[in-house]
Amino acid sequence: MEMRTILLVFLLLMIAVPSSLSDEDIRGKIRALETELSRIQRESTNIPTEEINKASQWIDDAKLSFSSGNSERVNLILQKAYYQIEFLNAIDKELKRKKLMK
Repeated sequence: MEMRTILLVFLLLMIAVPSSLSDEDIRGKIRALETELSRIQRESTNIPTEEINKASQWIDDAKLSFSSGNSERVNLILQKAYYQIEFLNAIDKELKRKKLMK
């Protein structure tokens, strides 16, 4: 649980950095989001598929924008992907809480 918190703080800090990021920084953000999404998919089987697909789509859109060289658009899309990942984590936390209350 603590590792996930550290990763989320790291992702938040990465997203909050100004748009003057290097290509490697952007690749690192994309990899971090993909890693977190994979972890969520492995550990949280009850999250609605459409919500997971939204995060996956934002990540794919970021990759496409990165390939086209539009750094401002990439940063905006990365923020959207990050917020979707945060939403998935919130859903997971709520589902686990409800499960414990039963």
